[in-house]
Amino acid sequence: MAHRYIGKNIYELRKKRGWSQSDLAHKLDKKASTISSYETDSKTPSVDTIIAMSELFGVSIDELIYGENAEALSIRHLAAEQKCAVADLLQGLNTVQQQQ
Repeated sequence: MAHRYIGKNIYELRKKRGWSQSDLAHKLDKKASTISSYETDSKTPSVDTIIAMSELFGVSIDELIYGENAEALSIRHLAAEQKCAVADLLQGLNTVQQQQ
């Protein structure tokens, strides 16, 4: 499932620190064009890059991906039955989206 809002979060966290795309690229050993691709959601960062970014920005991976709503969107504290219900709901939404 692509997270089409991770780019906005990367952009906002980068700007909050006063970093240019080149600055962040250098810290991650990436090209500035790659950072641009992340921020426009045309490319999704690898898991390793997401971990590195969360460490650089000093935020959890959940916050990097989901932004300020990370805790509200977390299913970590749900019971197993509730997690299954959420998974079923997401699968249903995915099916509807694919049919459109």
